[in-house]
Amino acid sequence: MNIKSIQEIENEIYDEFTIYSSWSEKYEYLVELGRGLNKLKPQDKIEKNKLSNCTSRVWIISHLDSDGNIYFEAESDSLIIAGLLALVIKIYNGQTPQTVLQSQLIVFDRIGISANLTATRANGLNLILTRIKDICSNSV
Repeated sequence: MNIKSIQEIENEIYDEFTIYSSWSEKYEYLVELGRGLNKLKPQDKIEKNKLSNCTSRVWIISHLDSDGNIYFEAESDSLIIAGLLALVIKIYNGQTPQTVLQSQLIVFDRIGISANLTATRANGLNLILTRIKDICSNSV
């Protein structure tokens, strides 16, 4: 399977969001993405998988495939945070942990999400990205 680069995926996400002219439309699309996120199994919603210091309840799990590529699954009780999780998962699924660790996502700035998130949600996004990198650090 040919995995796209992080930059290619970020460009696709940017293109998807440029369809919407206003922040409220982008916000609605983000909510839609959050609704599309698969639910975790109850046994995965345990304390060790829960994101701490986040206002929303967020769980993130991962696994490596036989080729050493990492895949994430996540769930949140906040649709906006779930939408952000959906984007992060879309970008990082199928990458190597090393590639994830070396990445600096710019798509959230490019599509205007970073500038339009509340401080609490921006903190949630930062916590998500930190957890993803921690998971990858422990996978290499």
